[in-house]
Amino acid sequence: MGGESIAGEAEPSQQAAVEGRESTAVGETAEPVAPVVAASAGLSYGNAAFELSEGAGGNANEMLKDVLEEMSLDGMVSERMDCTSLHPARWKRNRALLCYCFELVAFPGNKEDIKILAKGGEAGADRGIVEAAAFRLENAAHGKMLEVEDSSLELNAQQKQPKKATVLALGKRVLEYKGEIWVAQGKPGGNRGKGATRLMEKADLRALQPGTPPGQRNVMSYFQNNE
Repeated sequence: MGGESIAGEAEPSQQAAVEGRESTAVGETAEPVAPVVAASAGLSYGNAAFELSEGAGGNANEMLKDVLEEMSLDGMVSERMDCTSLHPARWKRNRALLCYCFELVAFPGNKEDIKILAKGGEAGADRGIVEAAAFRLENAAHGKMLEVEDSSLELNAQQKQPKKATVLALGKRVLEYKGEIWVAQGKPGGNRGKGATRLMEKADLRALQPGTPPGQRNVMSYFQNNE
């Protein structure tokens, strides 16, 4: 499934740092500068959020449940499951994919589990309870994503390379599904605005798609089932 580049422009402070590098004198050989790579390849939401998120591979392989747990304990989850607490200035490269995951979590998510995450930053919060709620929400969100992809958690587990609920992969899958909805709704201007499209059940999407008989996935499946 195709994803879109979510890369943003560097902040002025970053550009100044690049433009302000000391020049090497004529005839001298510049010392190679090693790239700054995050010590832990995972999403971070504390003071080092910018460095980790913009570092090479900084967001790779981070599971949604771990992100939800960490953000909850840092007091960065609201009951609305929106992205207002993520400080856009510090999230450009992968922030949109994380927001799509939040939207997916809220779509089938258990409201009581979301409340647990929203209170995870309070004094005395039980980490074990937060962890369990994050796991259930990830499971429900990934199950819903597989459902709209005409699969299931059970079928996915049987695959040689099952799809995983990582923030980057899942966010891209959500965006692609939004693209299907955008096209079915006949929105003008191609699919450039698909990211803002609200999620809907697959049955509702099928009802919007022209030429698809009720209860069928697509026209091809109709003829295969009615030969």
